[in-house]
Parts: sequence; C-alpha cells; structure tokens
Amino acid sequence: MLKIEILKVLKRKLNYIYFVFLLLVSGLSAYKYQSIINCLEVDFETYLYNYVLKVLLILVAFILGLNIIFSYREDYKTKVNNIIYNSKVTNFSNIFSKLLVNFINFTLYYFLILAINLAYFHYIKIFDLISFLKNVNYLYSLGLACAILLFVANFVLFILSMFNNTNLAVAISLLFFAGSKYVVAYLVSFNNIFKYLKYTFTDIHNIAIAQIFLEQKNTLLLTIITLIINSLILFLLSLILKWLKQK
Repeated sequence: MLKIEILKVLKRKLNYIYFVFLLLVSGLSAYKYQSIINCLEVDFETYLYNYVLKVLLILVAFILGLNIIFSYREDYKTKVNNIIYNSKVTNFSNIFSKLLVNFINFTLYYFLILAINLAYFHYIKIFDLISFLKNVNYLYSLGLACAILLFVANFVLFILSMFNNTNLAVAISLLFFAGSKYVVAYLVSFNNIFKYLKYTFTDIHNIAIAQIFLEQKNTLLLTIITLIINSLILFLLSLILKWLKQK
C-alpha cells in the first residue's frame, strides 16, 4: 500500500501545483516584507513568527487535508478502492499508508519552503538563521508544527472513515477547523466543566497554533504530547469505523 500511495502522490499533478502556490505565497511575503510590515504596523520578528510562519503552516495543513480527501475521491474514480478491497489489504495498512505518505509529503513541503524563507531573510541580513537553529524553543515549535500536520491528517481520515461523501468531508473539515474554537468557548460560557475540551481534538489544534514560536519548550512539549495522543485516538477511531462498516 505504501508503494501505491507514493506513486499516487508522484503522479498527482495537483501536488506540484500546491508546491508552486506555496512557494509563490511565501516568496511574495519574503520579497515584499517591508511593505507588508508597514501595512500591518508590526516589527519584523512579530511579522515573521506571528504571520509568515503561522500562515504558511495553516496553508500547508489546509492543503494536506484537501489532498487526502481528493486522494479518496480518486480511489473511487479510478477503481483503486476495488483493487485494494480484492487484494485483502487490511484497514490498518490502507489508512496508515495514506496517513504516512501524505504527512511526510506535506511536512517536507513545509520545511523546504520554511528553509527557503529563513535563508532569504538571513541572506539580506535581517534574520540570524544560526541563532534560530540554536534556540531550543524554536526547535520545539518546529516539532509542534509536525504534530499539528499529523493531527490534521488524522482528523481528515477520521471524517472520511465516518462519511464516504468527499464533498461532505470537505465541508465538515472546514467548519470544524474554522469554528470549533467558538463552539468550545460557547460551551464554557454555560459550564466551566467544558474547559477540559481544550485538551481534546475539539480545541487542541487552536491552542497549538496560538502557541507555536511564542511559548517556552515545556509548554510546547505538553501540547505536542497532547496532539499526538489525540492523533492516536482519531487513528484508532478511524480503524474502528472502517471495521464496523465492513460488518
């Protein structure tokens, strides 16, 4: 299954379009940084960590989710799902291969474009790349970025395991990531017990994005662990749903 997923990623033209799009957006944010900073009325450090790196991560996470959904749609259109079913591939192998290949692919996208941006800022002497790499908090933030992408991939696979309709999966995923923060805040306003929802998949991604490149390593490590635990739970739920649907 891994070989099939890797070939699908390599053959899918949209993947190359995604990369070019991300490269253009990040390139524009780097090349026109002074104009954007003046418009936002922030200093360079705030612009880099609160805007450039966070927006890049959110874009990569968004495209990662779409790519997994489109991958499922292609499986049905090209009858790959029939081949998978007839070859008796286990649900674990099927879901895990999609998760692993897409996660690695888009994590590489993120780090490659991130490296290009930071190298450019270092080249024009407004950013010290060496100091960035020596800062433990920033390294933990990069680990948190990986955990966020892993969580997004697992959540989208969970939604796809629940609903076979890819259009519905896109709509639910967008609504969830855009509005879950407000739903949790609304519930907390009724009863304080709902504050513990922030440690579950309903709100942990919002906390993670707010913390990245801003918090200390201990706080970041706790969030990374929480994200990984939630990702594992979503992965297991996806397997259970697949198993129940086959009964």
